Amino acid sequence: MSSPMTYLRTLTPLVLLLSLTGCFHTMAPTQPKILSPAMTSYPASEYKKDVDDYRAAIKRPDYVAARALRDQIVYRTLADIESAYGRFEVRLTTDRARESVLADTAELGLSAASTVVAASDVKDILTASLSGLQGTQLSFDKNFFREKTTESLISQMRADRKNLEAQIISRLATQDVIPTTDKATNAAIAAYSLDAAWIDVTQYYYAGTIPSALVSIATTTGNNATNAANTLTKTVLSLKPATAAQAKSAQEITKKLNSLYNTAKGTDTQAAANAITSLRGILTAIDRPAADGASLETLMEAISQARQDASVTNPNQDATLAAKLEAAFANLK
Repeated sequence: MSSPMTYLRTLTPLVLLLSLTGCFHTMAPTQPKILSPAMTSYPASEYKKDVDDYRAAIKRPDYVAARALRDQIVYRTLADIESAYGRFEVRLTTDRARESVLADTAELGLSAASTVVAASDVKDILTASLSGLQGTQLSFDKNFFREKTTESLISQMRADRKNLEAQIISRLATQDVIPTTDKATNAAIAAYSLDAAWIDVTQYYYAGTIPSALVSIATTTGNNATNAANTLTKTVLSLKPATAAQAKSAQEITKKLNSLYNTAKGTDTQAAANAITSLRGILTAIDRPAADGASLETLMEAISQARQDASVTNPNQDATLAAKLEAAFANLK
């Protein structure tokens, strides 16, 4: 029978062999030279000069030049952040997969070795090592990743970054470095100075980090739970009847409302337009007219809110509104 040390000598090369294989180098294609970090890098010296030029343009004042410099500084910084994030995303996927595979391989090796080793003292050491390895891997996953999958973290980071990027690009395109006025509407347009833009750029960078993604996921989950609870409460308040007659009326209203909604979402353009007109007519009839251009979802939400306000289970029920709602739906063709 082989000695315990023989099994250990056999196990160690296997783990090292796996760690040295090239299976993890196929996670991304070869990067074109024009996309290398050196091509997009924004040196600190150039950044400082651009900022100094921006400040000087503000003092002259030359707001056209200042805006051009602001845009240049922001876009070059965004390019730097984007380049670094792309490499980070690939490393995150590759490194976490490698760590998981190596940990699993080590666990399997130690488990197998502890099974075949005869000497009780060595076997105890192997079993203890296996437990420690498993505990370390679980602790790392819980404390650094909150047991979230890499894909869900990347998806959240991408969504957060795209939202902020859209916000930055929109503000750069529509706002000057000083307050202005819209010539068409005479409405005031707030300034988007370099300092204000830098706050958004900083947020954009942090949106591409694991802690930010974890917070976003937790916030989204909490908001979804709250919204679901509110929706359930509203539904119960608006639909729960007190009498058989009220139950029948609520069912009829719901049936007609669903029919209008489905028609408005349908492919028949004329029928859809008529359904929208009917929904707007209902809101007008109950003295809650919709704004011009209101979407279908906005109309449905307004009618749903009216039903909740008129519900018999609502402590602040508006009985007059309830009568108007019944009449409005009864008059539908």
